[in-house]
Amino acid sequence: MTTGQLRDNLKRISEKRLQDETRRIILDDKKIINRKQDELIAGSTPDGGNIGAYQSDSYSIFKESINPFAGGNVDLMLKGDYARAIKTLSLGNSKFTLRSLNWKRDHLIEKYGIENEAINQEVWEVLQKFTYLPQLIKEIKPKIIK
Repeated sequence: MTTGQLRDNLKRISEKRLQDETRRIILDDKKIINRKQDELIAGSTPDGGNIGAYQSDSYSIFKESINPFAGGNVDLMLKGDYARAIKTLSLGNSKFTLRSLNWKRDHLIEKYGIENEAINQEVWEVLQKFTYLPQLIKEIKPKIIK
């Protein structure tokens, strides 16, 4: 293949097509959801802080007995329904968010903050570099090099 042919093949892959393929890859990925669930089990915010502290010491002790990973701090994981209902959603313009589709979401967000639906920035960057980009290249390479 000549460089001219490669250039022509690249031109046929539109920016929208690349965005659509990237969106599909990210929305299908379970690693990002698993990582978010791990954060919740640990009672961690995306920046590594604690989600919060319980007002009641007895409830904190109870929670620590069923989930020692959070150390008695808020973990948003009583039965796990909230965490199991987390999905990756596309906001358009190559932006994504994680959102629980559980009925408790609004109450938990109001009480503990919307930031708890985000993902750790370092984790996001690693996923983009080592998971999503290689997958995107694998998907488009056959369309470029024929």
